Amino acid sequence: TGSVKKLSLNMPNGKPWPRITVVTPAYNQGQFLEETMRSVLMQGYPNLEYMVINDGSTDNTVEIIKEYEPYLDYWTTQTNSGQPTAVNNGMARSSGEILGWLNSDDLLLPRALERVALARMRNPEIKITCGFREVIDTHSRVLSHWVHPRPCNYDLMRICYIAQETVFWNREVWEKAGPLGANWRYALDFDLWQKFMAAGYTFHLLAYFIGAFR
Repeated sequence: TGSVKKLSLNMPNGKPWPRITVVTPAYNQGQFLEETMRSVLMQGYPNLEYMVINDGSTDNTVEIIKEYEPYLDYWTTQTNSGQPTAVNNGMARSSGEILGWLNSDDLLLPRALERVALARMRNPEIKITCGFREVIDTHSRVLSHWVHPRPCNYDLMRICYIAQETVFWNREVWEKAGPLGANWRYALDFDLWQKFMAAGYTFHLLAYFIGAFR
């Protein structure tokens, strides 16, 4: 129902695009879920693995997921166990070289996945990327812009200024420092960043608006 500008099958250096896995944990946010899924599926990224983990929603979440089932690599409904468990279960099934999660009311902005992959093409030493975010309301109107300096581990150990929906990491990072702590409700991303840094990794800033936070 909308045009998608698909990327060529290979990156500018001639190599195939790395496989990127995006996991969306969904719980009773059916009013936003379709827009969230479309923001991923319409990236035009040629090597995408997209999963939606329904965490026992009681609204119309399942109906919306089923409409897009042909375009998903995997989806399931689990007993309500919390966001960290839903994300972890998706990551456990993932096959991507690069991983990230997108909550069911947030969005990826155009070219987000392309920028994530190109950063690694230009510098293979990059293991974790993050970017800027737009803050949107329930009608997807932009309220403000979240811009921050280049991440510094010293600062990031004290203040969570990284926009979660913009963060993507290489599989080796997750295997070394994951998964999400199952008991966290609000600070699960900040806790994960601490694990990443404790494992010796740093965050590389992509100076673009990568995601939108509702």
